[in-house]
Amino acid sequence: VQLARARGYDTDRLLVVEPPPEPLKPEELDRVHELPYARRPHPKYKGRIPAFETIKDSIQAVRGCPGGCAFCGLVVHQGRHVMSRSEDSVLRELDTIAKCPNFKGTISDVGGAAGNLAQRGLSSQSGYEYVVQLDGGGLVTVTQGSDVLMAVGQRCMVLYGSGSERARIIPYNGYGI
Repeated sequence: VQLARARGYDTDRLLVVEPPPEPLKPEELDRVHELPYARRPHPKYKGRIPAFETIKDSIQAVRGCPGGCAFCGLVVHQGRHVMSRSEDSVLRELDTIAKCPNFKGTISDVGGAAGNLAQRGLSSQSGYEYVVQLDGGGLVTVTQGSDVLMAVGQRCMVLYGSGSERARIIPYNGYGI
């Protein structure tokens, strides 16, 4: 502000542009997501909020998006680097949601806005290819090594990876539900 004043700029209308933050490490992103959020809209809002209904039972496992689509502002809010939470942090959030009084038993989404982009590179990975039917009826394909073998019809959770991490599935063991 002092430099702007020294150069004669009107500091009442000054816009300061900050550089984007550095990407968070998984343990840092875990700490952010494990803060004691209310998980409901601000009390000033009355009545049903359709956008909240869409996301209230979802878990954000990744943050950021490399896409930079012209119609989307996600890069401005979350950055271009896709960051991923740890599996344990996602499962702890699942437990938290399961304890919410209005939870009806279905997690609507585990992933994030960049989930579909993170999935694009899976066809060249080695291992087993799983086609997972989501609770909403959609299908997602996940390729992973043989460290976790899944049976046909077995319930699972899809965790989207970031950077060099792969999307993966883990057995669903009824965590808190």
